[in-house]
Amino acid sequence: MIHSPEARSAARTLPVVLEPLPAAAALRPIDAAERFRDLPGLALLESARPGRNARWSYLTADPVAVLEGPAPGADPFAEARRLVARLDARQLSSTAPPFLGGLVGYLSYDLGRRFERIPSIAADDQRLPPLRLALHDWVIAWDRATGDAWLGGRAIDGDVERLDVRLADVRARFADAASPSNPTDVTELVFESGLDRRAHRLGVGRIRGAIADGELYQANLTRRLEAPFSGDAWPLYRRLRTG
Repeated sequence: MIHSPEARSAARTLPVVLEPLPAAAALRPIDAAERFRDLPGLALLESARPGRNARWSYLTADPVAVLEGPAPGADPFAEARRLVARLDARQLSSTAPPFLGGLVGYLSYDLGRRFERIPSIAADDQRLPPLRLALHDWVIAWDRATGDAWLGGRAIDGDVERLDVRLADVRARFADAASPSNPTDVTELVFESGLDRRAHRLGVGRIRGAIADGELYQANLTRRLEAPFSGDAWPLYRRLRTG
């Protein structure tokens, strides 16, 4: 780990960097994210509940590459493996944040059909890729156990000079104060359910019958709540996150 400006300067020749970021430690992750909203691919992974598995929160943006869809063939993750292999993979101490750069994104439930034959009954009206992964070479990590914040990075294709420039931009974004957006600037939304009361009761009846027949032991009967929205999603997220 790096604990001083002198050490940080020396680390500019290293393919893996980790240094304290006190300016970020003084902010909530959601407020720090305000400083990166102009960058593409902003990703904020927040831990909100106590517990061993909720120690870290992460912020990153401006991915090096984005994968939008599984690879053809037997291994849908083949291209994802090639992407992450571009990052320097060496490990730091056991006390370092567990994530210092890598793939951030999602794997959909529908991706499971690449591995097993299961029925497809949901309408694909969103037209989203079953897999979307972005390759990030830097990250800010908040340690909820200690209150510290760290700036970490992994060189892409061994290019340490490029990593140094990227980390310098992150540091510079904390040089000036930034005011968080107002979470009240959200238009009230009117939601409609995709499942009415009668359809819900019929669904419950079918599930209970299937359980009684031994076809299954558990099922999740879900419904979608929809509302038209065309504004900036960030204030909406802040309102949902902070109330």
